Order: sequence, then C-alpha cells, then structure tokens
Amino acid sequence: AFWLPDNPRFHFPEPNPMFYEQAAWGAMTRRDRLSALSALAQYHLPGTQKPDKAAVVVASLRAVMTRTLPRRDFIITSKTIRVNQQINPMELKRGWVEIGYEAVDTVLDHGQFSQRGGILDVWTPSEAFPARLEFFGDEIDTLRQFDPTTQRTVRGIEQLTITPAREYLINRLPGGFERGDLSDEFLIPVMHPAPSTILDYLPKNGLVVIDNLANIQSFDEEIEEQALKMRKESITEGTLDEVFPIPYVTWSELIDNIQNRRWVELGRALDEEEVTIGGIFQPGERFGGQLKPFIDHLNNTCSKGDQTVIVTRQLSRLQEIWDEKRLDCPGNPPMFKEATLTEGWDMALDDGTTLHLITDSEIFGWVRPIPRARVKVTHMAPESTFADLKTGDWVVHVDYGIGRFAGLVRRILEGTEREFLLVEYEGGDQLYVPIHQA
Repeated sequence: AFWLPDNPRFHFPEPNPMFYEQAAWGAMTRRDRLSALSALAQYHLPGTQKPDKAAVVVASLRAVMTRTLPRRDFIITSKTIRVNQQINPMELKRGWVEIGYEAVDTVLDHGQFSQRGGILDVWTPSEAFPARLEFFGDEIDTLRQFDPTTQRTVRGIEQLTITPAREYLINRLPGGFERGDLSDEFLIPVMHPAPSTILDYLPKNGLVVIDNLANIQSFDEEIEEQALKMRKESITEGTLDEVFPIPYVTWSELIDNIQNRRWVELGRALDEEEVTIGGIFQPGERFGGQLKPFIDHLNNTCSKGDQTVIVTRQLSRLQEIWDEKRLDCPGNPPMFKEATLTEGWDMALDDGTTLHLITDSEIFGWVRPIPRARVKVTHMAPESTFADLKTGDWVVHVDYGIGRFAGLVRRILEGTEREFLLVEYEGGDQLYVPIHQA
C-alpha cells in the first residue's frame, strides 16, 4: 500500500478446508479469490481495455497450490453486456446459473441475481456494487450500479463484464453427481481435470515474487504430506473414491510454472559474495519522543547529502517544527508523507550516501528497555486460558480479527487427533486454532 499506492491490490486467500476435506468454502474466500482472478483475467479478455496499472496479488502457498477454474474456461464464459444490446433476459439468466450465480428474491451479496419484471439485478465478484439492467423488450435500455441497502443509483455505466461466480462450471458436472452436490468446491478437480492455478492467469510480463524459496519448498512438502495422509484416511473410511484426482498442484508442477515466468526470490543470496539484504538495511536511529535530537538528525543527514523519507501520522506538526528549525544544506530536504508503517530503516546506497526511512516508531516510540532478571513463571494448562469461554462468545484473533467462539472440536492432523478452538466469521469462514496456540 505504501510503495504502490495507486495500484489495485488483491488478497487471494486459501480455502479454509484442508485438501480432501469435504467442506464448503466461506463466502468471503470465494469473493476475494474470484475478485483477484477477474482482475488478472482482464489482461486476456478480448475486446476489453487492459488495466493501466498492474494488479498486485498477495497469496499464500496453499492458495496458489489449490486448483481453480482453468483460465480458458474463465475467459470463454465471461461475457460483456452493453447498453442498447439486444439479448433475451431468460438467456442471460440461464448463462449466469451455469457460471455459478444464485437466483434470489433480492440481491444482497456477490454471486447473486434477481428479476422483477423487465429489471435484472446482478452482483459480480469483482464489483463493489451490484448492477441493474432495465430492459425494453429484449434491449438493454439502461445499465447502472446501485447501493443494495438503499437501492439508490451509485453511477450509470455503459457496459458490464459478467465473470464466473464460482471456480467451476456447473455444466462440467460428471454423471452420477447432482447439482445439490455443489454446495462446496470439493469437486473442482473432477469437473476440471486439467490442473490450473492463479499463476496461469498472470499476463506474459507478470512478475512472481517469492519470499524465501527454500522455506516455501519445505512448507509445500509438509502440506503435501498432510494431504496424502488425509487422502489415505478418507479412502479407508470410504468417504473418498480411490481414483479421486489430486485437488492441488504438486511442487514439481508449481516450480516448473514459476521458473517459466519472470520471478524473483527474496531472502536468500545466490552467491556468497553477493551483498545480503541484511547487509544493506540497518535499524534506524530512535529518538524516544525527543524532537530536538530528531531535528538535529535531519539537519545532519541533509548536510551529508543523504535522502530521508518520514512516514508519520503527525505530518503537519513535524513539518511545522522542521520548517522552523531547519538549516540551509546542499543535500536533499526530507520528504514528509502522511501514512503508517511499522518501523523504518537505513539503506546504504551505491554512491556512498544513505537512504533513511523514519516512522513514528523511531520518532515517538520508546527505547527498548534493559531486560530485567527472569522471573520464574508457573505454567498453566492451555485449557485454563479459555475455560471461561462459552459457545457464542465474541473473541479476537491477532491475525484474523473478531469472530464468534463455536466451541472445541477434535480433528485428525498428520495422523494424530488434536483439539482445536473453532472460531466462526461473517460469511461462513471458519478458523481452527490449535489449543496450545490459543
């Protein structure tokens, strides 16, 4: 957000169910994944304007491993409708059902559509608001986006691209299965045998950035080992057919795909003589809320020709103090930007100068205290931490935020039955927290 403030950003989440687990994906997971796929599909859709700014998609390893709707099928089934276009409303609705849209009385969420007389409402996964199509016979008379809570018009539009609302096509359902079996995405590898991932949606000049390839490979091995154990257990229990296809791409398939693209790895040097990132970046000076040393530091760096960027939520205050106390210097004056970052750094540049990134943490944060003598702690059983929790209580997870506690559940992981706290979130997402991490 700080380095690419104007580029569209997307989170491509991993489904909550483990591989081979027959459980539904959450509504928010579906929406976020399809929103990212729709953004990348714009580079391939014929007759559509290519994005001016590159989309930035952040995804975990398991999210990338999870098989999805092949790009070719996504492109073929995506249709652009325009004002004054001649098309039968019934034909539109049939097509929407085939690509995963749900018919409802009133559109309130992504992936839904409704009809009232000559009006069709539809909400695609990639749009912030649903769209309303008003027909005059078989002609689209008007096309506009509206607020679903107030029904008021947000803006008029000339065209709308309807992209799939699920990561599968219903007409690919094999014999022996009913549409009622599609309450989740468990059958994606059955309906779409060719393994496909989000990597296949990248444009030709797309860049893949990997955070420490060795760690990623190790994590992949753990995921695949866990998946194979669950597959074996499910086949033994009779809940999975022995010929059920693999619902993910293997490491060899994944790394081959990546290495055929533009990619860069963070966190590991390829040559011992290369300068590591740790050798370039160093912690910056801290001022503990003392503004005079801070201003003196700015004057000093400016006089040496260093570049300084200050990211702060106290922009006007610090800018005013700097304007009052600054000295004339031949170097670059500090750049002030109103934003929030966790902490800053000093970066050595090739010309011998230094780039300083200073945040509120360095300016106003406390200096790290001197460690005290260790106090002996009596460890309690992990269950005592949440002994007072009742089903339905609101809880806060450090990474995923506020959810509702749904009780303790037991699940088999890596061949061992373990106990988890189940936290439910809006949209049907579920989080399983190991009891010893609670």
